[in-house]
Amino acid sequence: MPSPRGNLRPMDWFEAARNGVIEELEAHLARGQDLGQPDESGRTALLVAAEHGHASVVTLLLASGADPNADGAGVRPLKVALEHEHWDVAAALVRRGADPNADGVASIVLAAPPKRQLLALMLKHGLDPNGAHPDFGPYVQFALNDAACCDMLLAAGFDLARYEREVGESLLERALLTDRARFEQLLKLRADVNLPIDRRSRRTLLMHLAEEEPTEEVHELIRTITKRGGDIEQLDAEGRTAIDIAGERNHVSTVALLTRLRDAARRARERAAEAARVAAEAEALRLKRSEAAKKAAETRRLATAKKARAAKRAAASAKTRPAKLKRKPGTKRGAKKSSKLVRPAPSKRRRTGPKPAKTKGGTRRRRP
Repeated sequence: MPSPRGNLRPMDWFEAARNGVIEELEAHLARGQDLGQPDESGRTALLVAAEHGHASVVTLLLASGADPNADGAGVRPLKVALEHEHWDVAAALVRRGADPNADGVASIVLAAPPKRQLLALMLKHGLDPNGAHPDFGPYVQFALNDAACCDMLLAAGFDLARYEREVGESLLERALLTDRARFEQLLKLRADVNLPIDRRSRRTLLMHLAEEEPTEEVHELIRTITKRGGDIEQLDAEGRTAIDIAGERNHVSTVALLTRLRDAARRARERAAEAARVAAEAEALRLKRSEAAKKAAETRRLATAKKARAAKRAAASAKTRPAKLKRKPGTKRGAKKSSKLVRPAPSKRRRTGPKPAKTKGGTRRRRP
């Protein structure tokens, strides 16, 4: 192995990274060598060290500025480390900024046996709990195999409604096959019990249970699903209901149970429809009365406003009109005034002196 003090070849740091000789890498760094420079195939020293599981070399290269997300030769160091099960190298890469959502690498962490501590570290550094592997599907499908991993994804914000909307399949059967507690947990998250567990056959979990051997546990699960809104009359791709499937298997007790539950569901729907009709009629009556009350209130408001305007006009007219003359005593209220001139009455004062004498023309002449 070449010595750090000797004359080194231009690509000796790749050999040092491959063999985990940290002293040679430190010598290259001391000489100012860019250890992030790729070789002719695009591979970097960090990728080589991650592939061979040299955690100390990976730490040194990351500290010297190596890009943890460099996809040399079309692959990233984190994926290489996980594929070779170098969990400590993967943890070092995640801590220094490796993207946990790239390449669907979380599916490797979740695969049996799951690496719970590494999953927790990846979630802490930004792993999307709703993510998926491009070929193998959503992470939650892997997480259902382990209760702790499933709980971590749910706590990190896994969106069940988004999963059901995007994937179009139910997780209930997977959860039921692994852990009853996970099944109950998904029900509490309002899992759609009528969503198919397989999109091609359109079979629901209720149909799957109808096909199972009739046991008390199976019947109890059927009751649980119907209480959550399971549709017993839903059809699969072949046009069969859960009752039809149970009948084909000659599961008499399951057929009887499903029939009772179906009839009860029908009666409940009828009662609900009647209650909805009565409620709609009551609401229509309430709206009608409310509208009538609004119209009456508007009529009263308009009448009050009209009276207020009339009073305002009367007050304004009283301010501009001259004051009324006082009525003379003895005159009647409302008597019309005469437009004729009234000649003043003659004075009754007694005259003094001689009376005028009468003349031939009838006029009188005052006597001397």
